[in-house]
Amino acid sequence: MANIKHIEILNEGVALWNQWREDHPTLIPDLCEAVITFTDLTNTNFRKTQLKKAILSSTKLSGADFTESDLRGADLGRADLSQANLSRANLSASYIVEASLKDAVLIHSVLKRANLTAARLQNANLRGANLREANLRGTNFRGANLEFADLRQANLDLTNFEGANTKNTIFN
Repeated sequence: MANIKHIEILNEGVALWNQWREDHPTLIPDLCEAVITFTDLTNTNFRKTQLKKAILSSTKLSGADFTESDLRGADLGRADLSQANLSRANLSASYIVEASLKDAVLIHSVLKRANLTAARLQNANLRGANLREANLRGTNFRGANLEFADLRQANLDLTNFEGANTKNTIFN
C-alpha cells in the first residue's frame, strides 16, 4: 500500500516532488498500488521508487526517470513514456498495452511476462532487456536497439522489427 504522505507530495506537483526527492536522496518513495491516471507527470523523478501494482494508465510520463524502480504488475496502459528512463527497472508482469515508449531507455530492464501488445517502442534502447514470455503482439520496435535482449518464448505475432538492431538478440 502506498505511503499517503508520498502521494500527497506527488499531488502537489512535479516541481515540489522533484525538490523533495533532491532533498531526501536516500529515501525510497512508496507508491505501491497508487492510482494515478490522466495526469501530467512529465520529467518526474521516480528513480528507485516502489510502484508495484500502481495504476498509471493514460498518464503522461514522458522524460520521467524510473531507473531501478519496481513497477512489477503496474498498469501503464496507454501511458506516454516517450523519452523516459526505465534502465534496470523491474516491469515484470506489467500491463503496458498501447503505451508509447518512443525514444525510451530500457537498458537491462526486466519486462518478463509483461503485456506490451501494440506498444510503440520506436528508437527505444532495450539493450540487454529481459522480455522473456512477454506479449509483444503488434509491438513496434522500428529503429530500436535490442542488442543482447532476451525475447525467448515471447509472442512476436505482427511485431515490427524494421530497422531494429537485433545483433546478439536471443529469440525463441
